[in-house]
Amino acid sequence: MMIFGSLGLLNNVKAEQSYMRSFLNFLLEQERTKITQADVDAIISDITGSRQSGQAAPTSPDNGIRIMGMRAQNPQDEKRIEDLAKARPRSKKESPITSGIKSFANRAAKLGGEFADLMPDLEREEGYREFAYPDPLNPKTGPITVGIGSTRTREAEGVLRDRGINPSRVFDLNPNTRQGVSQETARKMAGAALAKNEPTLRSMYPTYDQESASTRNVLRSMAFNLGTTGLSKFRNMERAITSGDTEAARREALDSKRARQIPARAKREAEMMMPRPRKDERTGRMYSPLPPE
Repeated sequence: MMIFGSLGLLNNVKAEQSYMRSFLNFLLEQERTKITQADVDAIISDITGSRQSGQAAPTSPDNGIRIMGMRAQNPQDEKRIEDLAKARPRSKKESPITSGIKSFANRAAKLGGEFADLMPDLEREEGYREFAYPDPLNPKTGPITVGIGSTRTREAEGVLRDRGINPSRVFDLNPNTRQGVSQETARKMAGAALAKNEPTLRSMYPTYDQESASTRNVLRSMAFNLGTTGLSKFRNMERAITSGDTEAARREALDSKRARQIPARAKREAEMMMPRPRKDERTGRMYSPLPPE
């Protein structure tokens, strides 16, 4: 259920963070938690410390808050928010709903950063097409694609409708009636598709959240290209990643029909796989050791 749709919280998120909104919706759907406007007001108030319950969330250029990323547009405001979050005493224990939504928001912000790192690579691999085109292998019955490898899904349609674009005109092969998409819109559509795959990837790979960001991006890229069903066939690679054997995971990714069809992309993705981050016992910091040559 799209819990925040009627509450308006997701509408306060910047347009360029549509993939975050999509991901947060999926998380909330999984939790099946019923959230009230009062819960949302409490969360926003606790994050910003700048309004009373019932007031509109700040969105002006001077004090606009990125709810999902917990960031202010003004760096000085951002520093004040960070200091407040560290020093502000809590008058009462947070409810499970409040702490849960904050956890989701922080996860979505982290996810957005990883998506931003992946998008240039994904755009290079998939290419950008302003207008829709048929499946080259099956032009009559195959899926119609547009932008950065986006097919017509609920998520792609949602991005288009949010931007006032008719999906039927975008996924139209008629040169007289079709409508193109900008590169920016194409990126939002690709981001929404990536977000849709996150819960499935997490269930497919038990150590998904413990893996390096670059390894997660490899899995996202492969799932974007193959679909999660196609990725699920890489069982030996999954076992290697889960066991922490990065070199074996690389070999399995390259020992496949896909790698033989698109060798350059497969090689670049394999090189992106990095060992699971480890904790430095002396400093307490996490680091990602280099894989063996």
